Amino acid sequence: MYPLVKKSGRTREYEVIDCQGSENAQVKIYSHDFKEVSIGNYVKNKFLVRDTELNELFILKTKNSQIFKGDILEIFFMNGEYQINKINNQ
Repeated sequence: MYPLVKKSGRTREYEVIDCQGSENAQVKIYSHDFKEVSIGNYVKNKFLVRDTELNELFILKTKNSQIFKGDILEIFFMNGEYQINKINNQ
């Protein structure tokens, strides 16, 4: 099993190696004063990605469904979600 992509504010470059399907995820929604308001469900897509700098494999879980094998991505973590920018489209 591969580790998840690190939740870092630093932008890193990854190459998509494989699409691993999707899974249902539950998220808790909080009010501005941190009281739990509700629980939401959504689908997370799983991708096997390779860090181009470190040459290590990671799992990326995201709501983004427009990612394909061979894409080069710039990824950083902000506001509870991965921010993904495609450098190229295969």
